[in-house]
Amino acid sequence: MKRFLGSMLCGVILLAGCSSSDTIDQSISLKTNNFYPISYALLPGWNKDQQDQALPALLASCQAYEKNNFNQKNRIEHIEFSYNWFDLCDNAKNLKISDQNDARKFFEKWFIPYVFKSEPEGLFTGYYEPLLQGSRVKTSLYQVPLYRRPPDLIEVNLAKFIQEEKRTIWGRNVKGKLLPYFKYEEIDQGALSAKNLELIWLKDRVDAFFLSIQGSGLISLGQGEKIRIGYDGKNGHPYFPIGKKLIDDGFFTKDTVSMLGIVDWLRAHPNQAQQTMYLNPSYIFFREINGSKNGPIGALGVELTPERSIAVDPSYIPLGIPLWVDLKEGQSSWQKLVLAQDTGGAIKGKIRGDIFFGTADQAMVKASSFKNYGTYYILLPQGIKTNRL
Repeated sequence: MKRFLGSMLCGVILLAGCSSSDTIDQSISLKTNNFYPISYALLPGWNKDQQDQALPALLASCQAYEKNNFNQKNRIEHIEFSYNWFDLCDNAKNLKISDQNDARKFFEKWFIPYVFKSEPEGLFTGYYEPLLQGSRVKTSLYQVPLYRRPPDLIEVNLAKFIQEEKRTIWGRNVKGKLLPYFKYEEIDQGALSAKNLELIWLKDRVDAFFLSIQGSGLISLGQGEKIRIGYDGKNGHPYFPIGKKLIDDGFFTKDTVSMLGIVDWLRAHPNQAQQTMYLNPSYIFFREINGSKNGPIGALGVELTPERSIAVDPSYIPLGIPLWVDLKEGQSSWQKLVLAQDTGGAIKGKIRGDIFFGTADQAMVKASSFKNYGTYYILLPQGIKTNRL
């Protein structure tokens, strides 16, 4: 997301003597009062991880960088920085690993860890790619549609109109006016049924509801045929976690609520399920994903890697970069190197993340029970450059 820099860059990076045309080589550090580099010795659990397992995710990020000729411009804390990823990605591609320390040394050579000062711990959850049975046509068994992106859906990046505004809004054109798009309840009640937009039909409304939350899925069409579908826009209404309502109504507590628990509750209470799901007005549209062999495609445009890809809020964290995640998991810790490669409607805030756990039942079990608090450290490449705008 593009955000403003204004005239404060020289002050916030704590360097003197720069002018509006200066390009400052930050080969040592990019630093503000709230964001600064630290040593790897201060990363909790860094020497215990198997960083080689994060290399496939890094190489996936490199695929995205290559589409932009390896030149990336991003912003953190109101500072724009740029970096040419070619040499780093080329070295990652040709890295020879004789033991797991080689990958750790690679990241230590090419990246500097940064931390946000005095930020409270945030919530980290898990998500997965469901495997569901479906049909390309409506039948007596398959009655619940998943819709393609409607042609009247309009996406507006407000930053193109107001520099300080970081939101994107969605709506529909009605006689030259941009109006809110249909809510999930309206769509489920048939607002799009006459537009021939059905992509896939499913058996179960609860499955369709959670597929919209997960953002992608693997659909078995029978006789060995499977297709992958993924996000292709949204109706723009805010996501509402129905688990919060079920907690407020006393069906769960904050400690006992989980995705699997919510699914079971909805199926056990069919008379209440529909109205409960309608509390969430958000809805996403799907497209068929071609060329994806091993996993779903995230917001970065590359395949996600189980337990090494994370969804973040791109208003604060640039997509594609590594993060060191440090979470409390019961009496132990969950500490891993991951890559910011996806986003999510419920993933909002500076310290917030959603770990991708993979596809189908085993991943579902892991993801549904994953709800931990902690923080992350941002790994930025050596030699980034900042520009005052």
